[in-house]
Amino acid sequence: RMEPLLTRMRAAAHIVVTAHARPDGDALGAALALGELLRNQGAAVQVALEPAEIGALAALEGTQTLTPPAGANMAGDLLVLLDCGDLDRMPEALLPLSRRAFTINIDHHATNAMFAALNWGEPVCSSCGQMVWMLARHAGWPLNQRIAEALWVALITDTGRFAYENTKPATLRCAADLLRHGV
Repeated sequence: RMEPLLTRMRAAAHIVVTAHARPDGDALGAALALGELLRNQGAAVQVALEPAEIGALAALEGTQTLTPPAGANMAGDLLVLLDCGDLDRMPEALLPLSRRAFTINIDHHATNAMFAALNWGEPVCSSCGQMVWMLARHAGWPLNQRIAEALWVALITDTGRFAYENTKPATLRCAADLLRHGV
């Protein structure tokens, strides 16, 4: 289920990564991590989220690289949406791109509308951050401290610091791996 996503990501000339508007820690952390993972593989990537909407999460390293959705490259050939259950939740300025570019939807919510050209839904996962970690591990992409911290924020946000019932053994294996990277 991950190979078709990786094939599309590897073939794209320009990728725009986004999440739901007014992103929480999971949406922002997963988007920042995926953006950096793809850049580290040589991809041209923009993470398109509104910096003014992230509040205290602006302290997370990497937020200075965010592109406001209205300034995203509308010539991008791939739009990756994270933690976004339907098109109505994505940043409105990216709607024209969603109609023209190939779309990938990565989400852990069972209520996801599976609206993209290619969808990866994992309701058993605690967060999109865990899914991005799974994708990175499957692809053999190395993590660094910045990526691990972004994924850590995603995990702790959607698990209530590992207190919610969506915290499973796989979630804790992910967390343990992130801790090995200096979180």
